Amino acid sequence: MIKPEKFFDIANKIIQNFEDEAAYRTAISRYYYAAFLKIRIIFIGRLNEIKSKNIGLYNFIHDNESRNPHRFFILLISLKNKFLAELLYSLRTLRNISDYDLHKSIEIKHVNASEKFSNIIIKKADETIQKMFYDIQNNNMAFYAELSKILNKANEILESFRILLKSLGF
Repeated sequence: MIKPEKFFDIANKIIQNFEDEAAYRTAISRYYYAAFLKIRIIFIGRLNEIKSKNIGLYNFIHDNESRNPHRFFILLISLKNKFLAELLYSLRTLRNISDYDLHKSIEIKHVNASEKFSNIIIKKADETIQKMFYDIQNNNMAFYAELSKILNKANEILESFRILLKSLGF
């Protein structure tokens, strides 16, 4: 199995070898997937550990994750680390702009921000998810309630992330 950090390494190599907007866009995408996949692999691994102990909780989380995994993990991470969730959201938005909004200019400053955001997320993912699963295993009803609440108010939470991105010039 490929490790998510390999995408980070590939992004660095792209930037070292190419200095054009297409390379910047590709690197930003790889930085995002390095961070997103790191969180997802750790989380799914921990989720599978509790499957036999609490199938209801497993199904609840798995069903929500499978609908929109990118948004789900941003919201889920925000339960334990709002800063990390903001970084993941910002990185996802940069990735979406890089991949789909060709009329918007992407510069090296955007690549550098993506690299920093991805690096922080990769370093903090395990610790954040470990704290989350401690709560999941010890207080299921509270976790259900908080997760349901945050999923229902997703648009309000994501609006603050949009404001952050505007401050970065997007």
